[in-house]
Amino acid sequence: AWVPRALLQRAVYPACSAFDATGQAQGLTLKLGDCVHVYHREVTGWTYGARLERLAVEGQRRQQRQQEVEVGWFPEACILEPLPIA
Repeated sequence: AWVPRALLQRAVYPACSAFDATGQAQGLTLKLGDCVHVYHREVTGWTYGARLERLAVEGQRRQQRQQEVEVGWFPEACILEPLPIA
């Protein structure tokens, strides 16, 4: 179901599996552990979102907002439930 972008931008979803989008014009490559903002989900299982920059120091919360690095489509199965909002 479609959810307004403003609502989804607050949720950060961790990638539970990798996705190689090489050769796909609008694909978003994900690595295990990447975090994404989800903007749109299709009933076909494809999800449109933005991969966020990786934290410089793993395990520590960062006070400033993570910057979006790249946007594109990826399989919904690549992400878990959203992380709690800090």
